[in-house]
Amino acid sequence: MKTNFTQRKFYIVYALLVLSIFLSRKAFAQADLSFKNGTLKSAANTDKKVGAVYLYKNVKSGVDATVTYVAITSGLTVVTVDDPSGYDEAIQPTLRISPNTDGYLEMKIDFFVAGTNTPYTMPVLNATGVDIDGSSNNDGKGNPLYEWDAMNLGIGATNLAAGNGNQIAVTISGTWIKASNVSGVDFPGRDTSAKAVMYTVTNTLVSSFSVRTGVKNQSTQQSDRLASIYFKKFIYPSGGPLPIVLSYFNAFAESNNTKVDLNWVTEMELNNEYYTIERSQDGKNFAAIGMVLGSMNSTIRKTYEYKDNLKGVDVSKTIYYRVKQTDMDGNSTYSPIRSVKLSQKQNMIQVNPNPIVDNVTVKYMSDVSGAMNIRIINMNGQAVVNKTNSINKGFNSTTIANLGSLPKGLYMVEVKINGEVSETTKLMKN
Repeated sequence: MKTNFTQRKFYIVYALLVLSIFLSRKAFAQADLSFKNGTLKSAANTDKKVGAVYLYKNVKSGVDATVTYVAITSGLTVVTVDDPSGYDEAIQPTLRISPNTDGYLEMKIDFFVAGTNTPYTMPVLNATGVDIDGSSNNDGKGNPLYEWDAMNLGIGATNLAAGNGNQIAVTISGTWIKASNVSGVDFPGRDTSAKAVMYTVTNTLVSSFSVRTGVKNQSTQQSDRLASIYFKKFIYPSGGPLPIVLSYFNAFAESNNTKVDLNWVTEMELNNEYYTIERSQDGKNFAAIGMVLGSMNSTIRKTYEYKDNLKGVDVSKTIYYRVKQTDMDGNSTYSPIRSVKLSQKQNMIQVNPNPIVDNVTVKYMSDVSGAMNIRIINMNGQAVVNKTNSINKGFNSTTIANLGSLPKGLYMVEVKINGEVSETTKLMKN
């Protein structure tokens, strides 16, 4: 009896241990958004073809999404819209690629207030390409196949991937960030622990974005490949220590449109010699306009600022900025790109200081009088400040105090004039 009881106790403990591991993995893999049970919204004859629109209800509380097939290149067909294997919260089409073909499916994802056609803006969007693998001998004749994903989350998007680059290579063209398999190694199934064949693209204030999921088949054999776009941010192993940890970077036009203020914040610096500020008028070709010395080695938060006097700049066009970091060994890394459009209308918001510590002053130029509502919104979409003032035509200014207790991080400042959203901008809390 004692032996049987001991065995029974062992099996119970073992079962509980297995269950706890399973639940912890499920909790770890829980997505920010859940794309389940999509239904065809467009005409029946568009299913799995260009023009197809699929509706996903409640991808998060109070938010619906549509997935529109924008392009399907020659030699590629969509076999299933949402394959049941892998992660059911992800967008998971199965693609059939012809021999000797490089093809892709392009999808456009739009967010709406649930049950309406009113666009919804995600405070933060994390989109992860999962299982971007391949096959080094796809047809048994030594000819390879490589999968790839590309995402366009707009200006200012950043990306994370494994640092060694042995499995995938990440390239940027305009606002498209592409991850291509380069090894031809097949990773079975879809597994978010296989970080070597994943990458994550992140941006703030996203109401619509595009994804291309593709296959470069250099073999003589037709193949079906499983794609997976999963909505969660992951931590990736790095190939070595980062020279800096950049927690904030933004650019703002001054109220008279004669200068642009650039601010960035680092949490750590290692052998960091200097920063080069670069400017572009097309978002692609950048030129150096200034330099700021770095802090060499630092483990505390450092704040930097640079003012661009816009000399020789066509102020009618959007202006793009990035910061190039150079370490003592001559190696460099780049910040995300930020854009500034000098306002041609009178309505304009400015927040100072930015980043903030305790108080913030909101300045606004209005071409009407009435009521101005200011909301400061956190990255969960919650309004942590809601203040209404009367305003006059022309320049207005109001100070919001006692913000020191707010958690550190990124916020959105929204200004409504007479009930209509007029301007939004980003605010960093130190």
